[in-house]
Amino acid sequence: MKFISFLNKCGPLFFGLFILAPVLVEIMNLYNFSFPIISNIYFALLLGFSWGLIATIRGSWI
Repeated sequence: MKFISFLNKCGPLFFGLFILAPVLVEIMNLYNFSFPIISNIYFALLLGFSWGLIATIRGSWI
């Protein structure tokens, strides 16, 4: 039961990694945008993880 509670608390983090990151990669690929030092997938995963972690800690996306 504690494991389910933990997963529920980390929902925004999972959303950032598994939903937000792929969408961001596809948007970046659509507009041919990329950084010279990092690939699009790494940037999107970093951004999705960061935003999801902040939302998990704060308890809100805003």
